[in-house]
Amino acid sequence: MSFLRTIIAIILTLVLAGFAALNTEKIEVVISPVSDAILIPLYAIALGAVAFGFVSGALMVWINGAPVRKDRRKKKKAIRILEKEVDKLKDDKFTQHKPATDIFPAITSQK
Repeated sequence: MSFLRTIIAIILTLVLAGFAALNTEKIEVVISPVSDAILIPLYAIALGAVAFGFVSGALMVWINGAPVRKDRRKKKKAIRILEKEVDKLKDDKFTQHKPATDIFPAITSQK
């Protein structure tokens, strides 16, 4: 699986590098009406938009996954508690209990 990831990463890197090499033309960008225009390469704007989309999408997925993560934390905590209880019961089961000899001390055996 890591080999496939490596191949995909190399291909993606080559595509992005080719895109940046072919789109070096600078364009004017005005951020606010008060400031002057800034000259930025076209590839920086395009890759910045892609990065912004990726980060905002990842943030949405992370926010929407919050209930699942909360439920998973609760289940892990319950599992830890139950495992401790099982270990305690196993220890109690395997300890040697002495039989009670004086349950009914007033009753004597009649032989």
